[in-house]
Amino acid sequence: MHRVKYLVLFVIILSSCSAPEHKAQQPSNVLQSLDYRRVTFRVPLSWKKLDIHDSLRGGITNGNDTLLFTFSTDTINDVGKKPEGTLYAPDTLDGFSGVAELSKDSSEHYFRLQIKDVAPNANFVLEVNQLHNLDDVLTAIEWIRFPGGNDYYRLHKLTRQSFH
Repeated sequence: MHRVKYLVLFVIILSSCSAPEHKAQQPSNVLQSLDYRRVTFRVPLSWKKLDIHDSLRGGITNGNDTLLFTFSTDTINDVGKKPEGTLYAPDTLDGFSGVAELSKDSSEHYFRLQIKDVAPNANFVLEVNQLHNLDDVLTAIEWIRFPGGNDYYRLHKLTRQSFH
């Protein structure tokens, strides 16, 4: 009888013990590739592709910021015709020159990246209309790659201080 009591007590104690849960956390510097054939983003794991079925349009999101892009024959804005309230930063991504635009007024939450001639008769335009975290967006665009681009050609890393 005593053995049964001790056995029951042992089972209760054993069942109340549980191994601590270990959640595998990915380091923030781990990147994934999100490929759209015409453009590839190398972004942190928190970014996901949007389900857009169009060969000239696409987008990615991290749940806070959404980057929508298009390939277009439209003319790229001329930096010399800078509208009021817009900050600019020249940029070179994957060997292609372009310009980034940021609303001067932080309440407007607007960011745009325009790159000329990434493909025959095609310019690349990326927009964020409800900007929440500029640093996250700049990280997401840092390693954009285009077919025929030059992976090793980057003039500088685009930062907040790049805009004027």
